[in-house]
Amino acid sequence: MIAALVAAATLSSVAIATTTASANESAPSQPSAGVSGIAAGGATDAFDETRYATTSEGRYDAETDANDASGYAAAPQARAAKPNLVQLLGEYDSYWQPATETAGGKVLNQTVLDHDDAYIQQINNAAAEGGDGTTATAQQQRALVDADMSAAETLPDSLGPVLGGYFSAGLADGSLKKVSDIFKYDTISTSTAKKHFQHPRPFEDRTNGGKNEITNINGNIKRVPDWTDAQGNTHSAEYDGLAGSGSFPSGHTTGAYSWGVALAGMLPQLAPEILTRTSEAGNNRIVLGVHYPLDIMGGRIDGEVANGYYWSTYYDKYVKPASDQLQSYLAAKCVADGHATKQDSDYATVTECVNNLGANASNGYQNAFVDAVSKEPVTDRASALRVYTNRLTYGFDKTTAGTEVTAPEGSADLLKIAYPKLHRDQREAILAKTAIDGGYPLDSSSAGWQRINLAAALSATVTLDENGDVVKVEPGAATPSVIGEEYADNGNHPDSDNNGSTKPDQPGKDAKQVTVFDITDFHGHIETGQWMEAAYQKLAVQHNPGNSVFVSSGDLVGASPFESSYFQDTPTLNMAKAWGLSVSALGNHELDKGTADFNNRIADPQYGIDWVAANISGGALTSDRLKPYTIKTVNGKKVAFVGAITSDLKNVVSPSVMQGVTVTNPVQAVNKVADQLSDGDESNGEADAVVALIHEDGETIASDGEGLNANVDLVYGGHSHRNEYGTTTKSGAPIIEAGKYGQDAAAQDLYIEGTGKNAKVTVQNASQYDVTFVTNKDGTAPSKGFEGDDNGPAAKVYKQAQADSAEAGKKVVGTIDKSANFAKGDWSAETQLGTLNADAALESAKKTSVGAKASIGFINPGGLRTDNLDLDGDKQITVKEAYSMLPFGNDNSVVTLTGKQLKDVLAQQWQIKDGKSNVVRLGISSNVTFVYTLAADANTKAPVATVTDVFVDGKQVKDDDAVTVAGNSFLLAGGDGFTGFTAQGQPQLTGTVDVDGLIDYLGSHKDVKGDTSPAGIELKSSSVDGNKVSVAFDLPVYANAPKPLALGLYVNGVDFGVTKLGEAKPSEFTVTKTLSADEAKTFGSSVSTVNPQLLYTDAEIADAEKAHSNGSGEQGGNNNQSGNNNQSGNNNQSGNKPNADKKPTAKPNKADLPGTGASVAGIVAAVILLAAAGGATIALRRRQQR
Repeated sequence: MIAALVAAATLSSVAIATTTASANESAPSQPSAGVSGIAAGGATDAFDETRYATTSEGRYDAETDANDASGYAAAPQARAAKPNLVQLLGEYDSYWQPATETAGGKVLNQTVLDHDDAYIQQINNAAAEGGDGTTATAQQQRALVDADMSAAETLPDSLGPVLGGYFSAGLADGSLKKVSDIFKYDTISTSTAKKHFQHPRPFEDRTNGGKNEITNINGNIKRVPDWTDAQGNTHSAEYDGLAGSGSFPSGHTTGAYSWGVALAGMLPQLAPEILTRTSEAGNNRIVLGVHYPLDIMGGRIDGEVANGYYWSTYYDKYVKPASDQLQSYLAAKCVADGHATKQDSDYATVTECVNNLGANASNGYQNAFVDAVSKEPVTDRASALRVYTNRLTYGFDKTTAGTEVTAPEGSADLLKIAYPKLHRDQREAILAKTAIDGGYPLDSSSAGWQRINLAAALSATVTLDENGDVVKVEPGAATPSVIGEEYADNGNHPDSDNNGSTKPDQPGKDAKQVTVFDITDFHGHIETGQWMEAAYQKLAVQHNPGNSVFVSSGDLVGASPFESSYFQDTPTLNMAKAWGLSVSALGNHELDKGTADFNNRIADPQYGIDWVAANISGGALTSDRLKPYTIKTVNGKKVAFVGAITSDLKNVVSPSVMQGVTVTNPVQAVNKVADQLSDGDESNGEADAVVALIHEDGETIASDGEGLNANVDLVYGGHSHRNEYGTTTKSGAPIIEAGKYGQDAAAQDLYIEGTGKNAKVTVQNASQYDVTFVTNKDGTAPSKGFEGDDNGPAAKVYKQAQADSAEAGKKVVGTIDKSANFAKGDWSAETQLGTLNADAALESAKKTSVGAKASIGFINPGGLRTDNLDLDGDKQITVKEAYSMLPFGNDNSVVTLTGKQLKDVLAQQWQIKDGKSNVVRLGISSNVTFVYTLAADANTKAPVATVTDVFVDGKQVKDDDAVTVAGNSFLLAGGDGFTGFTAQGQPQLTGTVDVDGLIDYLGSHKDVKGDTSPAGIELKSSSVDGNKVSVAFDLPVYANAPKPLALGLYVNGVDFGVTKLGEAKPSEFTVTKTLSADEAKTFGSSVSTVNPQLLYTDAEIADAEKAHSNGSGEQGGNNNQSGNNNQSGNNNQSGNKPNADKKPTAKPNKADLPGTGASVAGIVAAVILLAAAGGATIALRRRQQR
């Protein structure tokens, strides 16, 4: 974001910035707003990704994730792993228990959260004083500017009007490019922490409709209307977008402290002012009513720890050069404008300028706004220090006894520029002596970050004794300084930071350099092959000519785009040969078609790839095609590449693949081979360096038992499709995972001294990054410098594949309705795309003799590979689009189950994996409804399901019924954890392939519509209290489908009328009826049968109202005075007996499936008595007639 400061903030004015979207950046979108721009929002059970992504915080978080991979260097052995915010903020788990699928959120520490609630209301309300609620007050305007989340808007006025003006101009015109880069890369994402803690925001319905055990304060929160400044820029609090995204920790505050701590460390002459302005930016989130004090404290810890990590890693390479640029730039400006004379150093010149301008006194940063925490205005350095210190604890009482103060890892590096001649332990002593008391909220888990007071530490007069020990620290000095600096090297202190302990080991002069270039999970994306070829040339071949190795961590092929999958991935293997790919770990997708296929097709020696995996054997695997390791001699050194495949292989390949195959623990297998190669015994092979290629994600590798041992020098992971870095083995070997699809790559240098077991290996990045972005974020264009040769070997392979597949790929196989949107969606929810493919699988099977009796179709979500079936949006589906969606070529197959076994399969959608919930919602054909309940697992608390009823074509499936189901061979053989499909043995092949079935289906049905209702209905609750009956349910809604408008309902033969949903949430819909005496006789004592009908149009509602002559249901369980359903306006007769013989309307039987959606149909529902819930619950599903 390009932003120029137009006016610096003063006591009575607000800093305004002009924001301009760059060529590749959209201007921030504004949320839909109500009166005065204040939008509505309500709490949700889970993190709302979609809404959050539209906010400035969501966009910043996404950019942080995108920049993350290129922001950190390879992990030196002396440095800790990348900060884990969930762990550092873990004390919050003792305050609040977030909601799950089966239980609402719960307050665990009432005292702490009551204080949190009280102080947000005080601060928020104080900022609104003097306003009329329709126009933002001066303080609210300032908070809205900070809400834009721009360092260029927030930070300049912390330097005072003159230096702030220089700073703003330098950011805008590129003079401070290195500083801007620090703000860009010295960051950390909060989305994982927000999702973990998931505390509702203060302006929401915190109870989530009564589900959470917490009281609401939203009625006391003063929302701030949008405000347009004098330059025409609109600033918004974005309430609607933030709703449901979780309050703790504050992402805006994390961003502000990421920039503020960095700037304070690089410009320590004004550190207290910079940090106090930063704390104001955090406090302004409370002013807007979108965050609590604890959120701000958590955000401060996040920003501090991000800096500690970044400075300890990149101080010499990026931080110090950025500081030098800033000091030089400000010094030149000060001298040119007569505010200082040129001194011996730029730092001294800027110090004089600061003193002359009074930027560190009464002519610097000021803030007149006072609240219950700040307690006074900021008028000079002393008051700035007091306000900053007050905001470290926000008036909370201590929650724990506290621990002995220790400087957090990396924190001492933040003081390097302020005290350049001091050693790390001396700077740590400064931090310890300026730290606040321990025991305040978040302290116990923060590793010391909650206690450090950087504003004090960076503005101190420090006194050393003759032994170099810090004996006095006096904060608040005009400039940080050291008395007795000549004693700094006396005593027992570590080496100077010029060669200090936070810097990676340097190789010796005789070390031989070997460059390893790694990719993973390429999955046949040959469209990026030319750019990957260029990346390898630049990062490895040209970087270290003649001494590089190109490797892969697995899944080179499989689940590939059309141009490769149509030709059984031969283009990808030819692409790999063109690159010079030398070694690859075995990935699970190399085994999609079995071990024999791997041997014969993929591991064909003509492609020149050594395939390695030390932890798998059996099947058709042979030692000439798959080895535990291979050794490459590069630059005179023997480098061993040891492979391994995920131990979870059985759950990610077809069970038929696993017949006769044994998989052992990958870490233990790699350790065994690494020990063998490092034992000094030439007879069993020796290597000078060992690189592990493991097709498993880095976090799993790092946390696996005792971990990889010291004989492993570098680890490349895969499988998760993520960029992972910053983690090391216990001995310090970097663990790196380089994304997916040829969009990312990792290049590291091995500096090898000596040979065999006596070799010393130092690992450094071949570039400045652990992982390099080869392409833009979505893989559609190369990053600068990686454009490649349009006529090179890789380009020729891709062009040939394009030409060979072009005509076949362009053929239109079917059309979809203009309203249809067959997006892939999330695995944890049913999708219209899944239903479509399940319908296609069913129809395909029914056309064969083997599958003629099939009545249900299934597909696993992992089998759907592209984001949308209609990739170009023209509503015409081509062969290429179909193949891209179903690239595996899985066989269509059938199995026969009992009704009870079918229920077990459906319940397996709620799995527990590694002690955590793992929801995998199947695509299920549109003729199916099933009813389920959720309960917390006794050990893990993850939700587990019980399926009580299943309906197929309107008929209930009994436990002893025989049901034949269709699906791909991977799923029906127990893949993705659905072992229930194998209850009666292995599936029978129908002789067709899944993609052919989809193509045939699309060709048979013109303008296919999206299904309206998902298959699974969660049972909620019901109650019978005398003559008052309430029934409640969770009505699922597809992401791209409308919710119903009304519900027609019969319960136990009693007419409950037609109830319009109105504003009710489908997940919270309740209908209540008070029974007449005659109705009570018909109804009985408990709920036994329910006949609901979901209504989607006004015409359907009108027809249903005619059929319901005397219903009295009310939305949400609120009885109207007449006792009749008066929402429709015509059900106002009383005393008429309902049709007690009314039968549930069954779904029509279907011989075929002519579409995935059309007109209205009746609903069959099942009701069971839930003792734990104190009553029965209902389930319903509206289905389309064919």
